[in-house]
Amino acid sequence: MVKALLSWMFLLLVASSFASNTCASELPVLNVYVDSETKEVIQSPQGQLSRAALDKLDMFLNASGLKYELVFVDWPKAIEQVQQDDHSLIFQLLKTPRRASRFYWIMPVFEDGDMALMVRADSPMASQTREQWIQGKSLVACTLATAHCNALLRFGFDKKRIFTVAPSSMDVLEQLLMLERVDFIPGYPMAVARNLQRLGYEDSAAIAVATIDTSVDYLAAPKHLQETLLQQLLQTPQDDLPKLHMPCADGIC
Repeated sequence: MVKALLSWMFLLLVASSFASNTCASELPVLNVYVDSETKEVIQSPQGQLSRAALDKLDMFLNASGLKYELVFVDWPKAIEQVQQDDHSLIFQLLKTPRRASRFYWIMPVFEDGDMALMVRADSPMASQTREQWIQGKSLVACTLATAHCNALLRFGFDKKRIFTVAPSSMDVLEQLLMLERVDFIPGYPMAVARNLQRLGYEDSAAIAVATIDTSVDYLAAPKHLQETLLQQLLQTPQDDLPKLHMPCADGIC
């Protein structure tokens, strides 16, 4: 009787393991939406941090046992697409209160995220105060469908003075700033410096004058992600993943 019972338990264990493996193999491939600018950045000598971020993503998803494909699209399209299917993720989404009800925050990409207010180094506004920027007639630009625009509102800029632009190129904000079409742009100093170099300017042509947001970016999942996929991601350990940090600039950190 005992021998028969042990044999039956063994068969149940094998069957359960087989079923689990079969289910895992039948899970859909994850579409991971990534800003199209990242594809260009990782191909440049200045793209070390972006390459490290994608390596971290690969380590995590490989550990999860899930198959995935990177889908590089313009950021507004990434935001739109991740809301339309139940097996998608979005990479490097800032964790903000406005997004709390729409996403699961799976894995932090960078451990910090100090977004700065950037101004031309030769601008008289570089020596002014926050109150002067907000109360004056200064203009600031941000990219459509990003959290940067909301960060500017929280900082105190009037909505009428925030100029939103489509992501036509990765350096569109820097172009506006250097052509003096706007007085300020939000950005990470390292990325702004890289874009200034692409445009033929010194990387010190724009400087950081204030921190406007400290949100951390994440690998995030929409709330309608398939439950099986979500649980597999949430159960994947992250202790061995590298800790990535954004560099500081001009004392703004």
